[in-house]
Amino acid sequence: MAALQKYFSKVAARAHKSHLPLSIFSNGPSMGHHPNILSFQGSKLFYSSSSLSSSSPSSSSSSRPDPFARRPTAKCDPYGQGGKPLNLAQAASLLPTVDTRWKLWRNPNGDQDFTLDRQDDDEEAVIPFAMVRDYFHAEYLHGAQFVKHVAAVAQMNDHFPYQVSLDRFVSKRTWQIRTRVICRTIVLEGLSHHDFMLATLLDVETNRPELRSLLLVVPTTTTTTTTP
Repeated sequence: MAALQKYFSKVAARAHKSHLPLSIFSNGPSMGHHPNILSFQGSKLFYSSSSLSSSSPSSSSSSRPDPFARRPTAKCDPYGQGGKPLNLAQAASLLPTVDTRWKLWRNPNGDQDFTLDRQDDDEEAVIPFAMVRDYFHAEYLHGAQFVKHVAAVAQMNDHFPYQVSLDRFVSKRTWQIRTRVICRTIVLEGLSHHDFMLATLLDVETNRPELRSLLLVVPTTTTTTTTP
């Protein structure tokens, strides 16, 4: 464990010196190999091969309590939703306001089937788990640079994705490089209007020419593929 921590310290120093994001260096000392998966969730950066994480010095650097860091109630909800996540009817009505490549997930497994499975079910009773969009890249470094832009948008607007991951996997005998952004408000245990606002801001950001150069245009059907 001590050796692994020493390794990551060296990697961090190298990344700082090279002005590269630490996120592109993750699991293991085998130089020249891509990590299988890398993700940060909330304000933490996770490495897939260990339990090491580094906390971001955002609002946690202050001793002042953050109202967004506790479970909202019907009377005290900074998200303005009465302490409840958006139900399927509400989320579906907001979905046309964002890029069509954003998809609703019914559960953490990436299930997009919202077929009502009981007669007494209705759209107001179903709570989507999250909203998700996949972005694809020609090069792994393009993905790492794109993740930095996602983080910057989140930091500037003080609302963060539930998870952002950069992974490289085989699909149809070719390597695919993908950034997956999952939006979900943890304390509400579902979606908030803030998640849709963040998605909108990311849509605007990805239309900038300098960011379009980091992205591949792929068929919509490919972008809905769940994690291998």
